[in-house]
Amino acid sequence: MDGASTSSRTKPGQTGPGDRRDRPAGRGTAQQVQDGVRKAAGALSEAGYAVEEIEPPAIDVAAKTALDMLAPDWQASSPFLSQSMPANTSMVWTALLHVAGDPDRLTAMLSYMTRQSLLRAWGEFRRRTR
Repeated sequence: MDGASTSSRTKPGQTGPGDRRDRPAGRGTAQQVQDGVRKAAGALSEAGYAVEEIEPPAIDVAAKTALDMLAPDWQASSPFLSQSMPANTSMVWTALLHVAGDPDRLTAMLSYMTRQSLLRAWGEFRRRTR
């Protein structure tokens, strides 16, 4: 999953509305995140490092797997934790629990096997991109 392709409306090194680099795993990223990553890439490039924008493997599967692994414990501890949270934190916590859903224990257990395959894929990705 190489995210380095550019939109036909952009010059090399630039991004546009259809450019996958702004949409890892088919999702958007906040403009300040994009700006920060590009600023860091520019500094590294100026320092002589080769910089290439690519998408790590299965970032969407990794995010879902993390939620599946953690959600059961979050759901179980939520009644106790939410009592001591400030209102803003509680709002974010509630939204996170909603996104995480309520996976069953089997899904949570299987997510650890998925995690192992993701770790292997990310290890290979790191070896290829060094």
